[in-house]
Amino acid sequence: MDGQTRRDVLKVAGVAGAAALLSGGAARAGSPAEIVSHRSTTGVIVPPRGASFMKFSFDTPEPSVRFAGFDLGFTIFSRENAYHLDEHKLRIEAVDGGVRLICDGLRWAGGQEPAPGRLVATIRRAGSGAGNGAGSGIEWDAVAELPQPIKAVTAIVRGLPRGKVGAGGAAPAEVRDDELLFGYPFGGGDLFGGNTAQGMSTPFLAIDDGGRLHFVSSLDDRVRAKRFYLQPGEHGYRLEAVHEVEGWLPQTQVTVPTWRIGEAGSLAAALGLHVQHLEQAYRIPRWETRGDVPGWLRKTALVVALHGMHFTGYVFNTFPRMLEILRWIASQIPPERVLVFLPAWDGRYYWIIQSTAPPRGSAARPSCAGWCTTASAWDTGSCRCSAPTPRTAGCRRSPRSPTRRRRRSTTIGWISTGSTGTAIATRTAGQRT
Repeated sequence: MDGQTRRDVLKVAGVAGAAALLSGGAARAGSPAEIVSHRSTTGVIVPPRGASFMKFSFDTPEPSVRFAGFDLGFTIFSRENAYHLDEHKLRIEAVDGGVRLICDGLRWAGGQEPAPGRLVATIRRAGSGAGNGAGSGIEWDAVAELPQPIKAVTAIVRGLPRGKVGAGGAAPAEVRDDELLFGYPFGGGDLFGGNTAQGMSTPFLAIDDGGRLHFVSSLDDRVRAKRFYLQPGEHGYRLEAVHEVEGWLPQTQVTVPTWRIGEAGSLAAALGLHVQHLEQAYRIPRWETRGDVPGWLRKTALVVALHGMHFTGYVFNTFPRMLEILRWIASQIPPERVLVFLPAWDGRYYWIIQSTAPPRGSAARPSCAGWCTTASAWDTGSCRCSAPTPRTAGCRRSPRSPTRRRRRSTTIGWISTGSTGTAIATRTAGQRT
């Protein structure tokens, strides 16, 4: 050990792990694919050179099936522990277009202890029998079983190249040797706060290696948490693709929706395959064929938010200032193509919700009635204006009683520019609550 650094020792350990991988990677007799004996540190940079995340302080077993250029393993998480596949209880069999991985026992305590449980994963070449044009790659789904409720099922993938990385359809960017964690939706569940996962608008990850666009896509048909964790190695990434189970459902058997890894010539082509799935799974009609879109919305080219008052009472825009802005907008673009949104037009934002008059002393109080007049001339068309807060027309105070059923209203106006200037007409739409 004299003269050796910690990194030197870890490199030797990594070589030993690689040797074990090669010796254990021989195909089982009669098997259509190989089972390889990975550990959690196999093929990754240890210690990390860039930003990293907390992980177990010991190696865990990750026996994987090698198929179509990828090594695929699994970990099952209960609400209290992590369970790994027992390599001695693994078998693989051929299926149409791929293989099926069957594991009839698990290990816990980092692989030191046996545990009851089962996992069956079906792995196929991407697009086999589906005609989805995903290019070279794989698709898989899995069924996991534990005697206790399952929290998440993680697929561990080796075989993805290093490169620029983008999540949720964003253009891939240089990430150097950083470990990366992305979560869907809202960073995997934390909209605000110190969440370590970067958010993604859809469960889709892209890697650009400078030649081809490689992508990972969840083909779930429900909005459920997904996480993508990338650990860099010298030549490729170790990926954890995590499917998280609904926390309110104590399920001891979980069916993991299909995951897809593929290649495409461009980000647009790869994302197009993902969007095609979303359209079918969520029955999303195309904009051009939607029957519930009114004509004025199809014409809308610009949405403008004119904020009234901050919750502290600070006034961003008075009503005369809003009208001035709208007149200028109408001079730059046909007003009928503009949708105007008025957050906090009736007072302190989120502070006096349900109030029917601006607070006393408010700089926004003058000219409030100007928003509730009807123009005498409508010469050049109109743009639509929506005020989001419950309100009655005419900016008048409505008497209320705790015992009286209230009428919630939304004021909607059409803003018109003509020879007499800008004016607003209002109407009130309400429902009993």
